Amino acid sequence: MAWQKNSFLRGVKRFFAPAWDIRKLYWLAVAHVSVWPLYGIVTTLVLSRAAHFLQTGDQRAFFNTIIAYAIFAVCYQLYNFAMKHFWVKTMWTLFNNLWRKYLGKFIRLDSNAAESIGTWKMFAIIDKGIDAWGSLLMDVAVKWSSAVMQLLFVTYLVARIGWYGPTILYVFLIITLLIEIYVLRFSHHWREKRNDLVDDLTRQTIKSIMSKFEILVNNKITVEANNLGDIFHKVQAVDVKKNHYEYIGFNVPTVTITIITIGLFLLLGYNYFFQWNISYADIVLYLGLANSLDTGTRSAIDIYQAFVKNFQRVTKLRRTFDTTPQIKGYNTWKKFEHIRWDIHFEKVAFMYHSTPVLSDFSLDIGGGSKTALVGVSWWGKSTIMKLIAWYLHVDGGYIAVDWQQLPTTDNLKESVSLQSYYAHIGYLTQEPNVFDGTIYDNLVYSLSKNPTLQDIQSALDLAQCQFIYDFKDGLQTEIGEKGIRLSGGQRQRLAIAKIFLKNPKIVLLDEPTSALDSLSEEAITKAMHNLFQWRTVIIIAHRLQTVKQADDIIVLDQGKVIERGTHDELVAQQGHYAKMLELQSGF
Repeated sequence: MAWQKNSFLRGVKRFFAPAWDIRKLYWLAVAHVSVWPLYGIVTTLVLSRAAHFLQTGDQRAFFNTIIAYAIFAVCYQLYNFAMKHFWVKTMWTLFNNLWRKYLGKFIRLDSNAAESIGTWKMFAIIDKGIDAWGSLLMDVAVKWSSAVMQLLFVTYLVARIGWYGPTILYVFLIITLLIEIYVLRFSHHWREKRNDLVDDLTRQTIKSIMSKFEILVNNKITVEANNLGDIFHKVQAVDVKKNHYEYIGFNVPTVTITIITIGLFLLLGYNYFFQWNISYADIVLYLGLANSLDTGTRSAIDIYQAFVKNFQRVTKLRRTFDTTPQIKGYNTWKKFEHIRWDIHFEKVAFMYHSTPVLSDFSLDIGGGSKTALVGVSWWGKSTIMKLIAWYLHVDGGYIAVDWQQLPTTDNLKESVSLQSYYAHIGYLTQEPNVFDGTIYDNLVYSLSKNPTLQDIQSALDLAQCQFIYDFKDGLQTEIGEKGIRLSGGQRQRLAIAKIFLKNPKIVLLDEPTSALDSLSEEAITKAMHNLFQWRTVIIIAHRLQTVKQADDIIVLDQGKVIERGTHDELVAQQGHYAKMLELQSGF
């Protein structure tokens, strides 16, 4: 039992951790909202006293009571107005901290594991989990304090009836809570299944939105609508089963409150018709008791229902990040030191969705050279690039740059800090790496200090980005999500300009000119020679004209090196590379 207690306490501590991080602000907000129920409580007591003075004919005391109540009401409103900003500040600080924490955790997630979860599913887990967590913490501040205040007031009023009043009240409330817990536990399974289906619905909807043109040109509107409809039907079926239990659970408090209210009015009627000892003040208190009982009980039960309903989102968020490994060695261990940028693969193994891509793969790439990886698609070229960039990590073996190992599970003590390593990597993928913001924001994002205007202009000129000067706002032009306001070629040239500006020591280019026209490709290829000097460059290109001048060309077949040499050497061998040349007309 001790471990269960400790586990419970750890769970409670972890749940309140975000509030503890801003405890001063949070407790100010709790103190503020704790005052809210006082208005109804004071109103009931004032009405009771006013009714008493009316019955006794004490005119002066009646008006003094009303004046005092008016002063209280004004002070109450002024206090709320003055303290409201603490509530708003607490709420947004809480959500901001949660988003900062879990966005940071997501960025640091192991890429192998993160890709297996999926981008949009991960977004749904984070978004809905944080919303549920923050909302529950704010509910604690509002509903718990309100419920406690209301129930204390109800206890006081019920105690005026007799010693048995509070006993009967809390027996009813405890029985109600036990029934609630017993009934709602059966809906847990169906609620979790419904949440998963809603996440699938979100993912399917976003997929349809992001694939608008693809759906349109292939006349798949009905297909996509039917896919959404199938998920809706599944959600509906699960919702029906879930609601069978929740209907009973959610209505148990109503039945309990109704029974207690009927009992109170029967007691009121008995005292009025048979005892003749009830006053107007007592009638007002009875009515206030019924109202406070309804409000307080519902607030208490709402807390439990909200936890049962929303805590699964919090649990899923925490479970996802607890079980998904983080990138190892991001900002720990020794700093990477540049020597000459030799790259060494030693018996590397890598699997993608349980499918082997590389197995017992060894390779040496000389520093300061331009190395090209060629071969048919799906033969491991992009995987090798991602492993060098450490976007993906090896499942076996290791990779060393300048005899310094990148982190794996087996060599953590000998590994270098990836943060210091990434500072020297320039990686251009087939999908240009640009984001929603201005052109200037994109250019300087990877830099530790702001560049001069001359540096920016030089990078733009080298990358053939003169199109930027045609925009009305120039460098401050907003390019939209994924650079949607730019053409494919413009996005690619902007991404190349970012590499020129960063000036890295290792340059990884995966089809760098695939979206360019012939003239732009030729101009950028020439300009890149300036960037390639004294650096290690690895390039993937299907158009072999791009890699003809490479110092070293590696031909891959199913994750194996089958040919290697310069362009002239490989042509002379009349092997696989020579056959690829024959297939590319006009070369």
